Amino acid sequence: MDSEELVITPSGWRYFLEHNFRLASFSDVTSSREPTLDIVRGVAILLAVGWHFNTDIRGGFIITLLAAPGRLMGWAGVDLFFVLSGFLIGRAILDEVLKTGRFRFKAFFIRRVFRLWPALFLFLAVHVMIADRPWNSFFFQTVFSVQNYLPTTIPILWSLAVEEHFYLFIGVLFLLYPQQAVRPKIIFPGLAAILVIAPLLRCCAYLAGWPPVSIQWETQFRMDALAAGVLLAALSIYRPEIFDRIVNAKWLLLTGTAIGSAVLCNTKFQGAFASTAGYSLAYATGACFMLLLYKSKLGTWRMLMANPFIRLGVYAYPMYIWQFSGLAIAKGIISHVFIFDTAFSKLMLSYGCTIAVAAFIAVMIEQPFMRMGKTVARRIR
Repeated sequence: MDSEELVITPSGWRYFLEHNFRLASFSDVTSSREPTLDIVRGVAILLAVGWHFNTDIRGGFIITLLAAPGRLMGWAGVDLFFVLSGFLIGRAILDEVLKTGRFRFKAFFIRRVFRLWPALFLFLAVHVMIADRPWNSFFFQTVFSVQNYLPTTIPILWSLAVEEHFYLFIGVLFLLYPQQAVRPKIIFPGLAAILVIAPLLRCCAYLAGWPPVSIQWETQFRMDALAAGVLLAALSIYRPEIFDRIVNAKWLLLTGTAIGSAVLCNTKFQGAFASTAGYSLAYATGACFMLLLYKSKLGTWRMLMANPFIRLGVYAYPMYIWQFSGLAIAKGIISHVFIFDTAFSKLMLSYGCTIAVAAFIAVMIEQPFMRMGKTVARRIR
């Protein structure tokens, strides 16, 4: 029998399903997570959603203040996601290689499938059934992760394709060059090369007249943000003393976050600067912010203000995918209930419905399948 074949008896299947498809408490879900990184993820999803929700929100000082980050620099939320994703997944891969001497790509791929596909394919199925758009205008593009190259009627999914291409590229390198790929003298120069090549490609594409949306979406132009996260992960694994010095330089990280955010807020999206060096600045600012919060006291459960961001971080993936579904529900309520016809109520209801939808998908779909994926992946040798 193949050592990677999964055999479960009928009674074993019953235990398997009951064990994985149970409703876990929030503390169960977050017990193995780094709270400060969930805060970073929560900020990233607020920026990304705010970029889509806050454009037309106008009101008094408080409304303007609440809506400003998403409206002015929400487009950089994806870069923050990329850096965080690269750091987390890069650290998991490199830590596994350091401990076991190899990278189990099949197990990694299975965990990714169970992590991403259930919520995504449910979303696609809902669109096929109720959306007023041809199913072939988005389905095949998304299934084959080429929605960032081919026309699609669900454009927000472009970033998922970039991540999948990047991790597939890493997986292929580990499979083709198992010994060389794990050497620090190969990892660090390779990642540094991506940090240089990607912005050069963006500059060449912009000067050649490429559409700004292509520069924003296509993988070869956006891999540097993910590579930056993996580079930080490699530092934490192979050069922990350097990584710790960077993490402990809180004032420098705070300054970098503040200056970078100020510049991004005054950067015209898809303009000359944004389409070239702007994306580099976005991920550099995101890296400063991530390291500023990393293992800081903001992650303690006693801090009241941190908990909402931690929860948003846990629900971030389904919130990103289902954000316009939540917005559609909010608009339906607003159109029928006149008391919500104010700027503040529109803003709160839009986010409230989106978070509610994301929480439901996370609890009922995403988290059970994630546990199932981990169980299956543990059987892969």
